[in-house]
Amino acid sequence: MIKDKMKNSFESEVALMSLRVSLLCPLGKMKMKWPCRGSDCKHLQCFDGELYVQLYVQMNEKVQMNEKKSSWRCPLCKNFLPFDDLTVDGYFLDILASNPSGLDIEFSQDGSWSVFKEKRTGNIGKRDSVPTPPVSKARVIDLTLDSDEED
Repeated sequence: MIKDKMKNSFESEVALMSLRVSLLCPLGKMKMKWPCRGSDCKHLQCFDGELYVQLYVQMNEKVQMNEKKSSWRCPLCKNFLPFDDLTVDGYFLDILASNPSGLDIEFSQDGSWSVFKEKRTGNIGKRDSVPTPPVSKARVIDLTLDSDEED
């Protein structure tokens, strides 16, 4: 899936050199335990399957009390996502098992990954500019002129 996303980018005007994804679940904002997505989902980003099921069960209990129908939806792309179509991403599972130090990872074109490191740019060692004082509207007198030329 990673290689396909990268390959498809070569056909467009902008080629992807890497893809950044989070190891945090978008639902619970904690590191995922069971990285999942729907079998029909096209995104790389996963969500925690355990939390997804827990939230669905809670939502379904509330729905049953209100006698309304509920539906399973992917929290990322909002596609219909019943429990049977939920798939655990083994590659993400291996990445999480290796206990990476960062919260984001970066996939390369060959499918390998590394911990995402923020690329520093900018103003290291530069001072903030000092504001210039306002220009006063004072009368200027040229002292190099003779008194006769002043008129």
